[in-house]
Amino acid sequence: MTTDSFHTIQLESTTSSTIRNVILYPSRAEITRVFKFGVNVGQNQVHINGLPNAIDRQSLRVDGVGEITIRDVIISNIPTASNTSDDSTLQTLLLEKERTQKALERCKKSLSSLENLFGTMNIQHVDVGNLSNIVHSYDATAEELDEKMIELDGKMKGIEKKILEANQKAGVTAQRQLGMRVSVVVFADNEDDIELVLTYGELLLI
Repeated sequence: MTTDSFHTIQLESTTSSTIRNVILYPSRAEITRVFKFGVNVGQNQVHINGLPNAIDRQSLRVDGVGEITIRDVIISNIPTASNTSDDSTLQTLLLEKERTQKALERCKKSLSSLENLFGTMNIQHVDVGNLSNIVHSYDATAEELDEKMIELDGKMKGIEKKILEANQKAGVTAQRQLGMRVSVVVFADNEDDIELVLTYGELLLI
């Protein structure tokens, strides 16, 4: 639990509370959690993070124990900076893949052009004394292009592996099970410890 000068209190549902009751129904569970924490005199903005994505919003109820008044109960998704970071990483990888693919295509075209040039060369118009140099130059250029293609092919496989990992990571983030937040405004007459009792339904995956 953390507080600041604006009387903002951050709580985690799994570590800042105790479970008072669980009632199971065929398609849902009703859960009651009790949060105990200190408040300042006046307005306190309380954020309860890490509630299940499958929460039944209509069933949410917040009760208080102590000399407090509860207002403005809001349920929302927890904003995550990692989503933006993951998207940026994926876009960078896709751009790198496109550049590598184009470089690979250029190498293939260059090698094809070199082979066509050598294949259509009229031996009768070639000085016999220069034939060895021409063949050597062809071999050296072809070998250089082959090595470049092997290098680019390996780079492409590495990029595709990273893209797969980034997509898998994004999938895990999207399926995060505890991504909900309940925000409550608590007005307190005294600086004291209070209890918030959170009751909500959670839809069961069958």
